[in-house]
Amino acid sequence: MAGLLGHKILDHVKKRFDSSQAEQQQPLQPQPHGQPQFHPQQQFPGQHHPAQNVMNAHRSHTWTLSSEVIPLNEGGTYPRLCRLSDGTLLCVVTRIIKGMHVLKVSRSTDNGRTFAPHGEITRGQGDVDNAFLLEVPGQPPTVLAAFRNHARGPDGKPTHFRITVCNSMDGGRTWRFSSQAAHQSAVQSGGMGLWEPFMRLATTRDGVPFVQLTYSGELAKNNQETFSVDSFDGGLTWSSPPRCLRCHTHTENLRDGMQGIAKTWDMSTGREALVMVFEMTRRRPHFSLEYVVSYDDGQSWGDRGVVYVPRGQNRNAGSPQIAACKGGKLAVVFMTDEDVEEKSWPRNAAVKAVFADGLNGGRVSWSEHPVLVHAAPAHWPGVLCTAENEVMAVYEQHGKPLGRLLHVSD
Repeated sequence: MAGLLGHKILDHVKKRFDSSQAEQQQPLQPQPHGQPQFHPQQQFPGQHHPAQNVMNAHRSHTWTLSSEVIPLNEGGTYPRLCRLSDGTLLCVVTRIIKGMHVLKVSRSTDNGRTFAPHGEITRGQGDVDNAFLLEVPGQPPTVLAAFRNHARGPDGKPTHFRITVCNSMDGGRTWRFSSQAAHQSAVQSGGMGLWEPFMRLATTRDGVPFVQLTYSGELAKNNQETFSVDSFDGGLTWSSPPRCLRCHTHTENLRDGMQGIAKTWDMSTGREALVMVFEMTRRRPHFSLEYVVSYDDGQSWGDRGVVYVPRGQNRNAGSPQIAACKGGKLAVVFMTDEDVEEKSWPRNAAVKAVFADGLNGGRVSWSEHPVLVHAAPAHWPGVLCTAENEVMAVYEQHGKPLGRLLHVSD
């Protein structure tokens, strides 16, 4: 979500970050989830109200939201999870500490039930945010962190846009600079920015592994696309120039952004596939969610489909992320202001989730009624499969990064 409605660290979130307390090296204890406090929900005739329960039936499966709320760090926003080869989980967040933007890492050794402070990637006075983690196999494995790292002028406006990559050789405890995956001058680009990096492991047709990094790149104020760069040396260097994935046609002006990609397979053919989700502005200026499928490991993408359109007039659904579990089930978490009485997007949004049994014939049938993960205000969710029938949704609420588990049963 870039540009005029771009993902910024919200002012009200900044003020709530804890910048004075020392970090304690013990697990952050889960908290019981009390009754959510929010304005009366706006009702729409003839439609089910998803906040009336925490269960969602889709075909033969029921997704149930755990009542336990899990702290991920003492403070921060834009949480993202990563599973390492040793089974541990890492969580990265952006904190504001004494005016500095700090990327903090916490660690879980019990599959996401508790997290403890673990490391720090970097800190800076510029616009440092949108971090994403990925482990690259090797001896030892390397953890990469990609994030936006924009320089600002005296007026606070960006002067240079960067997607920076750092690496860790000790499981996320210590970090060093690796490379600039993409960058451009604000003057040369006309103020068009780079945002929201995402990384995944890919393989060439000849079986050579590499890291693919995708990000949102502005083409105009009303037009944004997804771009990719590749690294064959563990994030030290990247392909150039960036490749535009062309997820919408040249004749369309859509703000595709905040993409997430999950690897799965098509149940009708058994073919491996990727499903990408993103926010977009087909209902401009308002956001909704769509998806697109690739059968050639991201080299080309097919027709688009709808993930979720918010209920009511002039409402939004954005900031999606996707996870694919071992059995093929798909989960998408996102923000939406469809229920709030006072519209203020994206400041006043809730976090919800929709699900699907899998990809079938190139299409995905998403659940019609979303699960309410956390009432407004809640922001910038991520998601990870913690078991074949379980996902963990993470998000920020009042300057605190939190997680909740959702379970599926037949």
